[in-house]
Amino acid sequence: MKCEYCGYTFNAPKCPNCGAFAPADKIEPSGNFTTDPKKITNDNYIQYYAGVKVRSILLCIVLCLITCGLYLLIWMSNLNDESNFLSREPKPTTGTPAVLYSIFTCGIYLLYWSYMQGERIDKARMIKNLPPTKMGIIYLVLILVPYIGVIVSFSLMQNEINRLAVM
Repeated sequence: MKCEYCGYTFNAPKCPNCGAFAPADKIEPSGNFTTDPKKITNDNYIQYYAGVKVRSILLCIVLCLITCGLYLLIWMSNLNDESNFLSREPKPTTGTPAVLYSIFTCGIYLLYWSYMQGERIDKARMIKNLPPTKMGIIYLVLILVPYIGVIVSFSLMQNEINRLAVM
């Protein structure tokens, strides 16, 4: 397919030239993947669905605990990119700048980001003909809870992204 922004030809969820996300309906599946949500087990916890990885929430939490929270930065970046992809954002902020903005603003951008995640997930739900859940406020409030709030908020986001990816 051709990138809508730079004209580069590729077959991936993201243009390797400019970083723009491809429309979900134009990505051709490659490799070993399944569209049956019942086939997602602990043995194959990562499956690709139209460019989105379906991640095991338990594994992400364990990785966060093992790495003393450093995996949260990677998880945030992945959540950002996948929600942008599912909601078909035309010119999204990619995951790495979102993480850096959160670090440089001492977490203030994280509050804005968590609310906007809810908005992007609602937009993705509407694309899939599902009613919006208005979870942005809940994500924002959970981020404010010390110690476990971020993990619970990210887990809820990942759960919703996993559901939307397999639909």
